[in-house]
Formats: sequence, C-alpha cells, structure tokens
Amino acid sequence: MRASFVKYILLLATVVAVASGFRSVGLPVRLNETLTNEMSDIPALRPMDSAIDSFRVSWGIRGLGFAVMRNDSLLYAKGYGVDNYGRPMTPGTTNKLASVSKLLTAIAIMELVEEGMFSLQSPVFGPFGVLKGFDDVIQDERHYLITVEHLLRHQGGLYYGAADPMFKTYEIMRELGLSSAPNQTQLARYLLSKPLEFDPGTWQQYSNFGYMLLGMIIEQATGEDYERYMQETIFEPNGCFGFSIARDYTVRILGGGGGWVGSAPELARMVATIDGRGPIADILSEESLKRMAIQGGIDAYPLGWMDSRDGTLTRTGTLAGASLLIKLYPDGTCWIMISNTTTSRRSYFTKDMAELFLQLRGPYNGLFPARDLFSGHSGR
Repeated sequence: MRASFVKYILLLATVVAVASGFRSVGLPVRLNETLTNEMSDIPALRPMDSAIDSFRVSWGIRGLGFAVMRNDSLLYAKGYGVDNYGRPMTPGTTNKLASVSKLLTAIAIMELVEEGMFSLQSPVFGPFGVLKGFDDVIQDERHYLITVEHLLRHQGGLYYGAADPMFKTYEIMRELGLSSAPNQTQLARYLLSKPLEFDPGTWQQYSNFGYMLLGMIIEQATGEDYERYMQETIFEPNGCFGFSIARDYTVRILGGGGGWVGSAPELARMVATIDGRGPIADILSEESLKRMAIQGGIDAYPLGWMDSRDGTLTRTGTLAGASLLIKLYPDGTCWIMISNTTTSRRSYFTKDMAELFLQLRGPYNGLFPARDLFSGHSGR
C-alpha cells in the first residue's frame, strides 16, 4: 500500500511539473540514462582520469565506475574501460554491488524500525519473532536469542566453517535430495537446522546468510516481495531507478546480503539519503543514522557499514566479477568506485582502491566544479 502511494505521489508531481512548463528541482532524474562521460570531461581533472585508468589497467580490470559527491551534490561521474559486453563504460553502467547490498538492506530495516514494525532488539525467531516459518527446524535453542541488531552486526552466531554456505549450492542439493537449486526458504530451513557457532551477541563473524534473513524479514514485515519493496519504497522515491536484483542464481540467492545490481551515481544518491546533510532529505532520523555508524561494544561491525573509524564511513563489496568501495568522509565528500572484474588478490585490490582515493583526494578534491549532476545537467 505504501509503495503504491509513493509511486502515485511521484506521478502526480511529474504531471504538475509538465503542466507548469518546467521540471521541479526536487523531481528525480533517471541518472543511468542521463549522465554521460562528457559531462565530467574537465581539463583540470584529466590527470586524475589518467591515474584512475592506469590503476584499472595495472590490475587487469575491464571496467570501472567512479563517482564523487559533496554535500548531496554529485560533482563527478565517469566510466573507464569497457563493460561486461565490451561496450564503453558510462556513469550509468550497472554492475553487481556485492556486499554493498548489505548497506541498502540495512537502510530499509532501519526505516521499518522507525515505523514501529519491529525494534532492533526484536527476536528474529520464536513465538514473538519477526521471521516466521522456521521454528520447526531449529534445534539449537540459542537461535531464539538472535535479534535484528545481531543480524545487522554479524553477531548472530550464524557461521558454518570457512566455506560460505551461500555458495555451496550443489552440496546442499545433494544433501537435501533436490533436483534444482534451493530457494531462500529451503536454504534457510537447511541452515537453521544447524547449531550456532557462538552465543548471539558475544562475538562477530561475517554472515551473508544473516543479511539474506534480513531481506526475508523485510518481506514478512511489509507483505511485499523484497526486490519490489526496495525499488518502490526505498530507491525510486529517492531518484534511483536502476537498482535490481541480479538474475543469475549465485548472486540472486544472496538477496539482501549481496544480490543488488546498480551504478556508482545511484549509490551516491542513496548515500545522500543517509549522510545527515542536505539538501537531499535523509530517509532516516538523526538518531538512526548515528546508531548505524556506531561500532558495537566488542568492536562489532556498524549497521550496514563495514567500518566507521576516524569519522569516515566505509562500505566494501567483493564478489566474482565485482569489487566496490564507498568512502563517506567527515568533510561531506563521498568517493565511490565499482569494478566489473575479479582479481586474484581481492583483499589487496580493495585496499589499493582506498589508497588510490587517498592519493587523489589531496591534489584533486578542490578541483571538482561546483554543480550537481543529480539534476541531470552538467552545470558547465
């Protein structure tokens, strides 16, 4: 109901703007269809372009997407190299977002918390749990201690050894006697029948499965398909029309933990809704934004973010065919890079991305033009 109402309001605003003979400043622009590399062809920044492209070539990356935002204004957006089909990369080229999907899922969870659908301390399972349909397979009663916040912070105890069970499709099919890959419900029932690795809240262990469960919580709380709810309620009302869940099974099964596809400018647009700055309105309250950025008492992950040290919020993502980095700095600037190629040294690549940002911010941060590409115009 809510998603349909939001779409109705957006349509009504568009009709009013057209009838008035102008486009409202607040109306969303389809960034992936509007932005071009030429809009960010700025002579003073060409040395930065060369450095980024040299970085791409040195790592054997086919294509990179790059965006810089400051104080809710998109200053720069470009593509380097080629996409997965051999076409030139543009600002709007989409790619797998890997674990950056977790930040998007966390935004939706926090909004539902603000709406009173449940709290961060709500149990996930049990008679008062926010995720129904799994109690009959649970044997380790510690599952009933898992809260929504535990899942957000990777503290649920849902760890099943070095091999991530989200990528053990064939083994699970054989064990369950399935003739086709398990869906999320089948996978969840299988994994929730296993014992926890540690007591919830006492430690942290990165869990793609935990964020898949958060996506399922969103579905049960809203009564809507996770992908459709996110598109119609979180993304599209905030000017992001290119987000979708990947179609290939290996990524799609990750759902809220790693299933999204999108572009660098639209990621910047979403960060603008949770950066505590204007003029783009934040989706969440100041209290919720602060809570998302705080690391847990035992140095647990922030909510959705990967790290929040030194006032800089960081979100990384790595998956076959994708590596991403988002850095939201205290000065209000946000740098985003997306690659469409997997390297043999994934962790080093992400660290080198961060080092590249550090090297480029010094000489070039003050050379970006004062404009806002979110409006769909280059401003030059």
